Amino acid sequence: MVALNAGAALYVGGRAASLAEGVRLAKTLIDEGAAAAKLEELIRVSEVLARAS
Repeated sequence: MVALNAGAALYVGGRAASLAEGVRLAKTLIDEGAAAAKLEELIRVSEVLARAS
């Protein structure tokens, strides 16, 4: 389910030419740890912004 949702986002966002390609790309990114790294980056940025406001 996560790969399907992420794949749809990649497709709608123009990062994949089709939904199927988006799902394949999402699975690859998840398996390689890129998705987790992006989540960690989002957390760090959110914490910085929360402290600044």
